[in-house]
Amino acid sequence: MQIFSRVKFIRCVVATIITASTLFCLEIISVTFINIIGVNLDYVLNNQILKILIYYIPISIMFMLVNMFKYQKFIKEIDRTSKAYKSKKIEGLIFYISTCIITVVGIVVFIVYENKNLKYEISQFLMLFLMSGFVLILSGMLLVLINYNKRKALNEIQQNLMQNNLKQMEDTVEALRMQRHDYMNHLQVILMQVSSGKNEDARKYILGLSEDASSGLSCFCTGSSYMDAILNTKKRRALRYDIQLTACIDSILENIELSDSELSSVILNIIDNAIDELKKYDKEYKYIHVDIYSDIDYHNISIKNNGSKIKDVKKIFELGYSSKGKNRGFGLYSIKKLLESHKCNIEVYSDDMETEFSIQIPIMQRA
Repeated sequence: MQIFSRVKFIRCVVATIITASTLFCLEIISVTFINIIGVNLDYVLNNQILKILIYYIPISIMFMLVNMFKYQKFIKEIDRTSKAYKSKKIEGLIFYISTCIITVVGIVVFIVYENKNLKYEISQFLMLFLMSGFVLILSGMLLVLINYNKRKALNEIQQNLMQNNLKQMEDTVEALRMQRHDYMNHLQVILMQVSSGKNEDARKYILGLSEDASSGLSCFCTGSSYMDAILNTKKRRALRYDIQLTACIDSILENIELSDSELSSVILNIIDNAIDELKKYDKEYKYIHVDIYSDIDYHNISIKNNGSKIKDVKKIFELGYSSKGKNRGFGLYSIKKLLESHKCNIEVYSDDMETEFSIQIPIMQRA
């Protein structure tokens, strides 16, 4: 049984009133415009075909207004995972243009047939036909413009995602390059000491390296290669800003729809945002903690940090919302859409002490 809420009913009533009022105003504007251009209104009202044509003009304008509203809604709720979006819109555009052409041609044929004996009212028919044609052309141009802007918005989101992924790859490569460079330097020092017969010095040097590694930059070994790479790479970046990155991994995230690259993008994005937030503050202790565990039906990922409180939690996943400036705010929106496309859920909790991103990933049941 479904229960229809009062809020939805009120919205329907309000939408109906607004639509009827807008259509009524457009009809008044159409009639006023007909009087301005000098067409006999009584003659138009006495002709059924012309009445249909006059009624069609406000409907066309209303159609344009609805498409403009849908475009504004699209900007907020655009789904980059919808692969069939472009083809569906092209099909809709072709259907609309075809319908308009058939309608106009049919109206013109009826007008000419019904008024074939008239000799002095052709200019009025021509004026009305030009008006309807102008409205149809304007509607078509508006649809083309809306589709162009939508594709442009999609491309901007994809470019931002590619730039973010490229930056993450560059950080990983740079970390590996630095690690390799450090290892080569240490090996050269050890080689020189051994070659000089200073075996005891070489032994002490190796023990010193071992102590530095255990006390400074310990490596994560979670059982998942890509998770190890994520945590170890981001720990290096976090330490640059005196941020402690810790993790408790009790699940290696098996049997899920998300690919390794998709899941990596989600976790990297959230950790990067936490680092960017914490590095702005001079706290005595700054931390990011990643907790991954499983229950019967879900893998759960929790990423916490002790940065500042998020003011607008409800808006944080909206397209374009960001505290980092212009041309930002694509990351969290994109990962939310990505997770939702795989039936996952993401929520955020934030107060003065801590901010937590909580992700639930369904476990695929084996047949």
